[in-house]
Amino acid sequence: MERTQNETLAKEPSDLPFELLGLIFAYYAHDETLIHPLETLLLVSRWWKFVALGHHNIWGNLRIHFGHRPTQEAWLRLLPWRLGRSGTAPLSIELRYALDGLDHPYYERTSTCAWARQYFKGLDTCSCIESAPKFARDLLDILAGPNGEECKRWTKLHITLGGEYRCEVGYGYRTASSWLMPRPFTYPMPSLESLYLSQLQIPHSNSVSPFSFTPSIHTVYIEHCTLGSLDGADFSSAESIIIRSSRILREAPNIFNFRQDSAIKVLDIDIPELRSSMISRALPHLHTLRLGWGDTSQLVDNAEYPSLRNLEFIVSEPSNHLSQLLGPLVSSVHRPLSGITNLTISLDSLSQVLFNRLKDELEPVLNELESIQRIVAPKEILSIILKHIHIGSEQPEVNRLWSNLSGRTLELVSSTTGARAQLTFDKQMHPESIVAAAATIIVPDPALSWDEYVRAFHLSVRYMEI
Repeated sequence: MERTQNETLAKEPSDLPFELLGLIFAYYAHDETLIHPLETLLLVSRWWKFVALGHHNIWGNLRIHFGHRPTQEAWLRLLPWRLGRSGTAPLSIELRYALDGLDHPYYERTSTCAWARQYFKGLDTCSCIESAPKFARDLLDILAGPNGEECKRWTKLHITLGGEYRCEVGYGYRTASSWLMPRPFTYPMPSLESLYLSQLQIPHSNSVSPFSFTPSIHTVYIEHCTLGSLDGADFSSAESIIIRSSRILREAPNIFNFRQDSAIKVLDIDIPELRSSMISRALPHLHTLRLGWGDTSQLVDNAEYPSLRNLEFIVSEPSNHLSQLLGPLVSSVHRPLSGITNLTISLDSLSQVLFNRLKDELEPVLNELESIQRIVAPKEILSIILKHIHIGSEQPEVNRLWSNLSGRTLELVSSTTGARAQLTFDKQMHPESIVAAAATIIVPDPALSWDEYVRAFHLSVRYMEI
């Protein structure tokens, strides 16, 4: 009854309906900036103010992009009002430190704000970047509420801080110190579905464990971070966990542990110094696995991944041998490679030594691929694979790779050129069709005749001529 009376008092005949205007405001909220904030809607008319305050969800969509100190102070003033107007609606939080991308002096990398002119006269930039980590901690404390009560409403938490944002000062650079271990990370987050952390350093702590209660988590994406204390994090409900271009602090015993009943389907790991207890050996739902640099033999020792279908790994020089990278998968009694249908191989760099090593180390991996349908790799790797296939064609009945692929078709795709070829493994496949596939996906020297190319193919693995 109260809403009906207030609606009648505020609404003019020409005004848009409550629900329709609410949809428009939600669209505006999705792209709002501090320069044109949501609060602008309250100033247009009584009806717009009534509608804006009546749709709590738009106030719970918090895209907090901050730059120089005036933006930090403005958000500290606005945020308590935003939380109050959101009522009990879910909170979607995007916290980003940005000194570019917005056409306004408060967000420009080279701006000189009043604070900088007062204390750093003569410099081309200010020191607001140094206050960014403290501001982020203060902001998260406000968003968490007393004793973390507001954390129960968090559905999305995306934070980008420090790291890539460097201010040039004279002949050097000043970077934000992005150590961030606020209390809100340790509160229960029963509704959190998406977690994204970038450019953060999370120190190790013996007394608290961040993200220890996130039963609704679906996606975890961590990049360019230094991890020290995710040991007690519970991401067992997450279906996708991606950790890229990050490192682990030496004092950290682990990053986090996966339970054997974990729901994870996609695991993308690209960090050095992996710990043996970081991941469970049995992940029944794991479908896609990507391995980057590091001693991954501890990560996947005797792994049991019955649902694994997609495997991607990076061969680097000189950080690891392929036998270190995939050896435990090859030797596992559970044979996790036998179900792989898609294999992607990337090269960080390639030397003659690494190439010669791969000629021997790829064979046991290929022999385990009983279900393989598609291989994507640089042309150098494909030349090795084609050579092994060609050798196997001489005695297909005793060659394990041919035995695995008998009666099926394998697609080879060059990540170098995008070219692709298909090989059908049957008794009618002539060895020259393998060479023809090589000519398709590994572009030959146009000056070579076909006979010369065939000869070059047979020599390629030894001399890297293709």
